[in-house]
Amino acid sequence: MISKIIIALFFCLSYFITFGQEKNTKQNGSSSAIKGDIEYYIDSVRIYINNYYFDIEKIEDIKVVQSYDSLKKPVGKIYMRSKLTAQFNFISLKYIKDIYCKSATLPNIFMVDNSFLKGDLESYKIDSSYILSVETIKGVDIESLKKDNPNLTIIHIKTKNVDNLNDSMKIRLRGNENNL
Repeated sequence: MISKIIIALFFCLSYFITFGQEKNTKQNGSSSAIKGDIEYYIDSVRIYINNYYFDIEKIEDIKVVQSYDSLKKPVGKIYMRSKLTAQFNFISLKYIKDIYCKSATLPNIFMVDNSFLKGDLESYKIDSSYILSVETIKGVDIESLKKDNPNLTIIHIKTKNVDNLNDSMKIRLRGNENNL
């Protein structure tokens, strides 16, 4: 009886080892079909797409070009052409802080549409016509930051994406039925 259990365990173990799947834990730099570098251009000006915020409705045409570098590594270029009436005015986070948040104290944290901005903050650019609102939140206004970081300023930039535009059109009434 024990030998049958040992043989059954052996077969089960060998089955799982043979047919088990391995999870690939290596991260690719990009999930696109082009495995090399991808360059982005708006009206022939190179941009770093992850750090730029603009209205996609201003884009008229997109052209994708794939080529190879000297090492036979694929390199992609994406050209975006804006509509004739569209003009982009990309401004920096420092400029937004200077114009909209004159009372902001150091240190600053920037948010765009509920996402914190990380890395080189000078590389981020936002089209000035794509800004819906800019809100300044002081550390003393947040209970958990009041004691440790009272001088912290959070600069929350909302863009004119579909969700934010729909939210800005809503009217919220507070109170109960007796007060209305």
